[in-house]
Amino acid sequence: MKRVIDYIFYNFHYKLLAIVFAFLLWFLAVKQETVVSRISLPLKIEVSSDFYVVSYSPSEIEVEIEGAKRSVAMLKEEGKAVLKVPDNFLASLNREITVPLNQDTVTVFPQLQDVTVKKFYPDKVKIKLEKLVAKLLPVKVIFSGKFKKRYKAIFVSPDYVTVYLPQSEVKSVRFVETEPVDVDSISNRARVVLKIVSPYKVFPAKINVVIERRR
Repeated sequence: MKRVIDYIFYNFHYKLLAIVFAFLLWFLAVKQETVVSRISLPLKIEVSSDFYVVSYSPSEIEVEIEGAKRSVAMLKEEGKAVLKVPDNFLASLNREITVPLNQDTVTVFPQLQDVTVKKFYPDKVKIKLEKLVAKLLPVKVIFSGKFKKRYKAIFVSPDYVTVYLPQSEVKSVRFVETEPVDVDSISNRARVVLKIVSPYKVFPAKINVVIERRR
């Protein structure tokens, strides 16, 4: 028995280092294991600020990627694909366009050095666009709270803002609203800065408002 114990502990530190080194090699091999996978990612569209994306299809695509196993797994959970519409597609009078999906038009995020994008499925996306038109619209201040009817806005600056609307919405949209201001925490008068709430681009995005209790 003593010989066995002596054998086990003979040059024990070298044996321990060998085990640690073997574990590190295994860990690095697993970490750097390369796989090819086809994953589903949500597709987002970026277009010139002169246009509005009405709709597009598909809204989710499959991407064939090759890379480290852990990075591929992360993209499956957190990744997204962003298509930037080339300007030459916007020159057409036809606002229903078909844009190819390839490495030149699509970027997969997050961008990882150990992952290569190989192919997209399908290889194109159909997008419906509308030209944006600038329209000056009045601002409506929105109140919230138990006593909201007891307050009014006595000063709004600016009281008109520029809203960039799709052509089909220009006639129907007549005003924009602010985010709700809770009056229950206001005693008599208050000056607040409120955001404009709109699905479209607005300038300026915030306004100054003075609120006062009705007499």
